[in-house]
Amino acid sequence: MTEKGELFTWGGHDSLGYLGPGAQRLTLEPTQVDGLRGVEVAAVAINGTHTLAADTDGVVWAFGRRSNLGLSASAPQDSAVVLTPTPIPTLRVRVLNSP
Repeated sequence: MTEKGELFTWGGHDSLGYLGPGAQRLTLEPTQVDGLRGVEVAAVAINGTHTLAADTDGVVWAFGRRSNLGLSASAPQDSAVVLTPTPIPTLRVRVLNSP
């Protein structure tokens, strides 16, 4: 995550979508998550199956394995993987600045 709130990912083959759209292959260089371009990310949590990113307005965006995200009718249902960062409508957070 950059100081401007841009989110970049990189890593090994990602069949679960947690590195973001287009990361279905080995990605050695940090690559901006396209679905969050124009969104100012304030916090991020990434694990082996999904990614959560909170923007400065408190909206939580999710992508990766659908079964781990708590997404329902708000997300496209065509696959077990959510490749496009999707807001979780029932979840809002308050992001505090570090001292």
